[in-house]
Amino acid sequence: MKWLRDYKLFKESKQEKVSYKNLIEEVCTAMVLLNNEFLDNLLDRGLKARYSENSEIFVTDLKNLILAKNRLNLGKFDGDKCVEDNELSKVNSVFDEIDFNIEKDWDKLINARTTARNIIDKLLPDEKLTPERIRKIYWIGPNKTPDSNEDIVIELSDGKQFSFFLNKNILSSKSSSFNTFAEEIIGTDLDKLYSDEYLPKWNKLTQQWITTIYENANKNIQSYIERFIDPKRIETINYFEYFDIRHSDPKFKHLGEFFKEFNKNILKLSDLMNEIWKHKETCFMDPDRVNKDWTETKIVILNSKILENLFTNSLKSNS
Repeated sequence: MKWLRDYKLFKESKQEKVSYKNLIEEVCTAMVLLNNEFLDNLLDRGLKARYSENSEIFVTDLKNLILAKNRLNLGKFDGDKCVEDNELSKVNSVFDEIDFNIEKDWDKLINARTTARNIIDKLLPDEKLTPERIRKIYWIGPNKTPDSNEDIVIELSDGKQFSFFLNKNILSSKSSSFNTFAEEIIGTDLDKLYSDEYLPKWNKLTQQWITTIYENANKNIQSYIERFIDPKRIETINYFEYFDIRHSDPKFKHLGEFFKEFNKNILKLSDLMNEIWKHKETCFMDPDRVNKDWTETKIVILNSKILENLFTNSLKSNS
């Protein structure tokens, strides 16, 4: 594909000196893409005893995955194409500089899996990205330059390559379709949307969206929401995680649960919230007040009409 190297969305990622503070997240994200269950034993099943006393073992294991040169490779750019770099001494030197503690840096593993899942869900327009579709993933690491500051490049089985920045707390893929979408909807405010100023606001507004609906919903509707999340953790849910939350009962993990009020099966929390909002008259005791409260909340948090419209449309369609 044609790389859009000078596109302004990515200029803030450029730096004179390469930092390796995100190395763990970058490599773990790549591994989850290649093996979707890569971090599940650690994060979900508590099997971290091997690394708790000595986190360096985990770092060494990640390094060996790159040195093995299977489908995860050290990469570098040759013109507009990413290729394998066989100078593996670079990998050793970079990993030697890493300070990682699996207890203190637990969030890095969580973030890596969340980022990988977002790529899986959103990279291909009509299907999920499966490990079988991936020919190779290139980790750029020590080969980053001010003009080529990508974190990973995914090469599909058909030869197409997609490069990603993973250290912006938001998924950014350099593809022509994304650029067109962003320019048409946001225009000159594109830089603002992906700046550090606005990213926390997207998370905060997600939390307020869930809170507004939950606290104002009728009791039976509240019970539906509780089948997906514990209300006590609403304040910890970020924007991307919101679209990944599914029904908590294993027997509904494939088709979702049927809700007679909406006459459909629902698997994801985001879909449930959308249905509740569409049926405000029956789901809220005072739908006019709820609508007014939500409108005021968006204005206060975002303080931007462009961002307000984009966020609202995203919440209602990005599932």
